[in-house]
Amino acid sequence: SPLVRVQDAVGVIGSLARNPIGRRRTFDFVAKNWETFYARYESGGFALNRLVRGISDSFRTEEERKMVEGFFLEHPVPAARRAVAQALETIRSNGEIFESNREDLSRFLAGLLSDKDRRLPEVGGGVVVDHAVDRGLPVTCPG
Repeated sequence: SPLVRVQDAVGVIGSLARNPIGRRRTFDFVAKNWETFYARYESGGFALNRLVRGISDSFRTEEERKMVEGFFLEHPVPAARRAVAQALETIRSNGEIFESNREDLSRFLAGLLSDKDRRLPEVGGGVVVDHAVDRGLPVTCPG
């Protein structure tokens, strides 16, 4: 909507993309409507850079990195070339950090599950385990 300020819309889009449930949906929405977004933000200073980073910085898998890279190869953004490169590097780094902490996180979650008298804390509308399972972490319930 033209009633929404440029910086506010980009901020909302970035917030949606940081949510594990909204991450892919937000990217897909922006990709589907790319011509509209690009026309609106190409002359908006840093808004286009923030949009590029906002829709991709929370990804972490190689598949997601290839998806983002493929999208921006198909839809070049000269004004945000550096933001695209940084986003791809961030995705790679996110994957490395996740993989290096996978075992510790799995043990932590298994410990939560082994305490039968304790409820799991709520996180973003679901329990911690839901997010772990969504991410492919090996979470098992003892006994």
